[in-house]
Amino acid sequence: MSERMKLSICTMVYHDEARILDYLKSIQGRADEIIFADLGSTDKTMEHIRNAGAKAYPFKWNESRSEVKNFCMEQASGTWILFLQPDERMQEEHWEQLALLLQNPNAEEYLIYVDQGIERGIVSPADSLRLVRNRKEYRYHCRSYEYIPDEMIGNRKDTDLRIHKARGGRESTCAEKGHVNIFEAEQSELLFVDLKENPQSAYLQYRYGIELLNQNEMEAGARSLEIARKTANADYFYTPHLYKCLAWSYLTLDDSLAERVLEEGIRRFPNYLDLVALRGELHKQRGAYQDAIYDFESSLKILHSKNGKAAGSEITEPIILENLGWLHDKLLCRRKAAVCYFQVLNQMPVNEQHVLRKLGEVLIKSGDREGFELLFREFAEKKDPESMLVLMDVLYRYHDYSGVLMYLNDLENDLDREAADFIRYGCYKRLGRSDEANQCFTSLCAEPRLCRQIHLQELEDLLYEGSWASVLNFLTKTAAEVAGEPFLRTYERICKWCISEDGMIGEAAPELFETLTPEEQEIAEELLNYFLWSNRMEEGKKLLAFVFLGKTERQRMELIQELAERELICGTGERAAALAAFSNVMLPESLEVHHWSRKMMSKLKEWLNPIPLKDSRCCSSAALGLRRELFETPEYHCDMANRFEANNQKKESFFAYLQAIMRDPCHEEALEHISELFRKDPEARKEDLYSDQWILSGSVFNEKTEFRDFISGVSAFASGDFSNSIEMFCNCKESHLMAFVYLASAYWMNGEEQGAERLKQKIETLDFKNKVYDLCKKSILHRLLGYSEENPDNDLITKEIQRIKGL
Repeated sequence: MSERMKLSICTMVYHDEARILDYLKSIQGRADEIIFADLGSTDKTMEHIRNAGAKAYPFKWNESRSEVKNFCMEQASGTWILFLQPDERMQEEHWEQLALLLQNPNAEEYLIYVDQGIERGIVSPADSLRLVRNRKEYRYHCRSYEYIPDEMIGNRKDTDLRIHKARGGRESTCAEKGHVNIFEAEQSELLFVDLKENPQSAYLQYRYGIELLNQNEMEAGARSLEIARKTANADYFYTPHLYKCLAWSYLTLDDSLAERVLEEGIRRFPNYLDLVALRGELHKQRGAYQDAIYDFESSLKILHSKNGKAAGSEITEPIILENLGWLHDKLLCRRKAAVCYFQVLNQMPVNEQHVLRKLGEVLIKSGDREGFELLFREFAEKKDPESMLVLMDVLYRYHDYSGVLMYLNDLENDLDREAADFIRYGCYKRLGRSDEANQCFTSLCAEPRLCRQIHLQELEDLLYEGSWASVLNFLTKTAAEVAGEPFLRTYERICKWCISEDGMIGEAAPELFETLTPEEQEIAEELLNYFLWSNRMEEGKKLLAFVFLGKTERQRMELIQELAERELICGTGERAAALAAFSNVMLPESLEVHHWSRKMMSKLKEWLNPIPLKDSRCCSSAALGLRRELFETPEYHCDMANRFEANNQKKESFFAYLQAIMRDPCHEEALEHISELFRKDPEARKEDLYSDQWILSGSVFNEKTEFRDFISGVSAFASGDFSNSIEMFCNCKESHLMAFVYLASAYWMNGEEQGAERLKQKIETLDFKNKVYDLCKKSILHRLLGYSEENPDNDLITKEIQRIKGL
């Protein structure tokens, strides 16, 4: 390292004997000089420092962190100063990157992020300004949360470097001796002194606001941050983070001011992606998922832009992607959700099990079993049993017990026999394979050391059987054996709720109305899902009221949506729809459309049974006994119509298709084109139909009125106006069988099944059934396709379209 680029490492110590040797070893050879300011140690701290050849200076602690740092800067001869503490470390590759930073002539101070741990709560990015150019004019201010004012220094630069806290026995030993690092202690108390001396300081009000937020005093914290916001300059380094903390506090308080602060902050700091992401979180909480997606996608663009994110940003790409995955999942865009979760897993150094669970659920809900299988095999090859168990639990939650048993074979060598038997028992029990379940349970009961687990399993069995009184009795009898499990209170609450009379619950046990904790919510929802899957609707309805405790209308809708989706995987979704109707909660439109499609296709097949598989051929005029011209075929007129249409001659094309339908009312191509032309310009086509520019030549129809009614009925049917379609087709004569095919289909699609049944009994032919099936199927597909055009990323509807096309 050249003389101009000399680096000094400065450290404040106080009774650090237990960890100083490790620290000295970690920084050996990293800098041209190492300076220690000792704040009054009476142990061997200074002796170890001098033995290592480092510079050590005694300094009297005067309750000012800035004084200590400024003293270190005065003693240092390096061009750059790096401030570290004895319990802080940097990785080898980060030291190498740091050496390159010192060569930048345009930088005066660098952010090196400190991994404080979640116990510290909100941390200001100002705490990460650890690497500073050593100039006489740069001096720290404030007793606490020392900071070089923005008026003194500029050109602060961001880095990807990290400082992490060292953990281990030596720190514990130091703590046991009662030694406290003065430099790290009593920051909050010193902050009060600073504020008393300078209450108008935007920086001090900002730091005080953070202190209050970390103490969960949200309203007081927001007030302090508001004071700081009104006086903080937009050029101050910490101002973007100030806006973020203020917006977050308002968001936590559910204050409408959150949106105003976010909009103002984003306008002033467009490259500070934390604010954009926080606005996305605001939209997410309010259920405006499309707006939330826009904000999180904008955050990604900021992150990857040439200008890069603003200094001090704490939002990472995995955080953004996980939010996007959640949002796409809520909007039933499962392919996009899966891509987001895959990217999160690929970017995380350690496998995040909660993300893996979400990815597994998305693949199951989207029907991508092949993708799920590949994911499982990937972890099997890595011999990662923990991740394999997570994916198996996903299958268990979605009632694929046979799949769990199959995958269990891959885990035999990595699981205890007893653990595997517990899993087998649960699967056999749910599958109704009583003999095999009993065999597993008998084997488990033979192990005395498993007594507690056996009791808990018996308790869970009683709960899932809906034996509420037995659960309460079991809890009383085995209180000592099962004590300590956090879910036992949940079991008790559920049973008391379900066993009580609705009107008596409040008087008998008002505590039952307490809002459910996240753990209680998960247990109750899984039980409710099981009741739904096993068609135990009465128990499900009772439990639903319990699960709804404390839920907003949107949260209730999302819960019903989740239950409906799970049930759709195993059936038609009718039970979930019944539960939604019972609870007066509307299913999301996509689920309503999906459920309607499943129900309609199922009823249609049942009504027209038997229908030849993969044989829904169009019936022809000959098959229906209709007369066809020998010299002018429908195909000839369709060909002419296609030529007219290619030349954008809509009227001529329309008349040509009419000629085709006159000769063959069953001609699919002509019927579809007529319907499409009516859909694009209904007024013009209606005027053409009722004009005198065409004649009824070579037609199977006897009168123009009758033919016009037929065409109007076809158009109305194609547009989903079944009532009007019925009226039109009822005007047609019985000799035209195709009109009655349409009429039966319109009756059925309109819910007038008795009218459809009368026609089916009157014209009991296979051609009639096939054609009705075709028309109804196309009508169902038409509605699905219309919804899909407006919501192209909705995988649930896309999958349903593919399923129906394959029928």
